[in-house]
Amino acid sequence: MKTQRSLLVITVTIMLTLAAVVLFTFNRQTVAAGLFAGPTPAPTATPGAPPPNPTSIPLAHPLTTKEQALARAVEVDAQTAVWDAPWSADTLTSDPGRISLEAFKSRTEESAAAGSKEWYAPEIEADAGQVWRITIKGNVHVHMPGMNQDFNNEMYGGVVYVISQRTGQLLRVKALPK
Repeated sequence: MKTQRSLLVITVTIMLTLAAVVLFTFNRQTVAAGLFAGPTPAPTATPGAPPPNPTSIPLAHPLTTKEQALARAVEVDAQTAVWDAPWSADTLTSDPGRISLEAFKSRTEESAAAGSKEWYAPEIEADAGQVWRITIKGNVHVHMPGMNQDFNNEMYGGVVYVISQRTGQLLRVKALPK
């Protein structure tokens, strides 16, 4: 019985050793082939770029009017700014020089009109669609995450919101100098 067990252990050990040698040899050949095979060829060009598809969820009712855009700006502003002289949607008629709304075909067009000359990838443009730029003038404390500023001490001369007509998302906040 001991002899059979010893014979079995020796047989299994030999088989495992042979399997390890075969795997080691195969892997060395595969690695060597990979090292000396040369670079992978570049993919062939496709005819034309596919049209970008928006990936964000659109609003059920896009912001197509100034009134809708201003109502969305009121929501955004409530979370972003503290004004010395508060404003509302009615301010557009009671103090028309304080608020301006402009529609643009794209983020790139809005950026160019603002003098920023930023360019956005077609996918980003498709997601945003047309945009509104809402400018509100007046003394304001603006909270802009990531700006490393003291919310209570910084005073600005106004704020600019860029909002997607398609999704209602806030795309940009810019504080105006005082």
